Amino acid sequence: MNDYITLLIEYKNIPYSKSFLEPLYNYFKSENFDPESLIELGEFLNIKPNVLKTYIYNYAKEFLKMNKDEFKMFRNEQIEKNKENFIGQKNVILESYGINTKFLFNNDQERLLLLEGIYNYAKNNNFSTKSTSIMSKKLNITEEKYLGFIKEYVENYLEKEEKNKQINNEQKKEQVRLNKKLISIYDSIINFDTSNSVMKLYFMFNCTDYSPSYLEKQFVKYEKNYTTEEVKSFYDKCKICKEYKKDLKKKTTKEKRNNSSLESDLLKATSVINDYMNTYNLSFEEFLNIHNINKNDFTEYIRIIKLYDMFTYNNYLSKKEELESIYEDNLRDKTKLVIDGLLNGYEENGVIRKFDIIDYFSITSLPLSKFSSVSINKYIRDNQYIVRKFCNRNRYIEKSNTYEEHTINQIMENEKRIGAEVDKFGRVIENSGRIITDEEKRNIINYLKKKNIVVNMVTFNAAFKRYIKGFLNFELKELKLEKKENS
Repeated sequence: MNDYITLLIEYKNIPYSKSFLEPLYNYFKSENFDPESLIELGEFLNIKPNVLKTYIYNYAKEFLKMNKDEFKMFRNEQIEKNKENFIGQKNVILESYGINTKFLFNNDQERLLLLEGIYNYAKNNNFSTKSTSIMSKKLNITEEKYLGFIKEYVENYLEKEEKNKQINNEQKKEQVRLNKKLISIYDSIINFDTSNSVMKLYFMFNCTDYSPSYLEKQFVKYEKNYTTEEVKSFYDKCKICKEYKKDLKKKTTKEKRNNSSLESDLLKATSVINDYMNTYNLSFEEFLNIHNINKNDFTEYIRIIKLYDMFTYNNYLSKKEELESIYEDNLRDKTKLVIDGLLNGYEENGVIRKFDIIDYFSITSLPLSKFSSVSINKYIRDNQYIVRKFCNRNRYIEKSNTYEEHTINQIMENEKRIGAEVDKFGRVIENSGRIITDEEKRNIINYLKKKNIVVNMVTFNAAFKRYIKGFLNFELKELKLEKKENS
């Protein structure tokens, strides 16, 4: 837990970065997603608990691919799953060690303290049944679980005491080695001649394997080994090094940020490329359209991860040829399905019907204008005319619903009839047939929405024709729409 808090303090100033969000999420997880833990953490970091909660939702959205409601459901499932690790409302054993917590989740140190406390309590009371009954009630657990903790401590920890002593000795030796290493580093920095270039000083700091901030914090322990002038010299050189690093970063950062920080660009780039590597049912053009980016954007995202996220970039390189082949095959297959439909129509209920815009969007989400240009250039040779004709006839459907006649409200107000008769001039005879209900209209709209087809009068009429011919089936009352909802 202390490691998480250390990271949160270090990256507090960049709260939307993964460096801050990940330890915040892990801390929340280690407390079994207890909201009270955010209150204590918020007081420590001087950040409101509700703000911390927002940061956690951001982590869930960016890295767990969950929206707010999905994350809440996930959190509740995890709490239920790990309820065996919940020890009452207050942990009386751990409080005796000065640790104020009520969970033992993913925290070996606290679990060991609990087991040790229970064992010592039981031992001091001669392992009596009375002491078992008293302490199990205080901990709000069954006597069987309480005795299980005693058994776990005896089997897993008592025999390890000698081994732990050896480990502690090694840790002490390691601290001595660290002390010697740090003193050597401090000596080198203090004795560095600043008449040499600042670049060499910066290089010296980098070669220590420690950041200037870390060296500054540790130097407090070693100041007594140096004179006042030497101490001042060290801090002055740290300041020079930090300023040089800051200037160097400004000079080497030539990329245009487009009103967003490098951190957010990197998160976006990583998210898009990871989606690209885990999508197997789209053409490349469909993928770009869904993410509302163009090929230049995609190329820029590749460049960003190459600079700042080598793990994702290497993963992309290892799959690049396979993924390009999959996306290309998808475009070829979908183009063939569209052409087959345009040439031959579709058979439903023993009847051949014409290929329509709903069929098209059931095959591909690619806008008609893009499909026409991309597919004709790549795969279509003998049937260019029929494809262009279909795309040109329906292309205006893709425009957003900014026109009144295309709105859902207009659809709901427009009268539609089933079984209407027509006169010799093809005009509908007044009051003939049955007027479809609002529920039927809502379900036709719902049918289009589920297929991600833009809802307007043209697409609605296409779906309505299917409905009256028996090609469109659904149960009534599937969807309730607000009266003035627009799609």
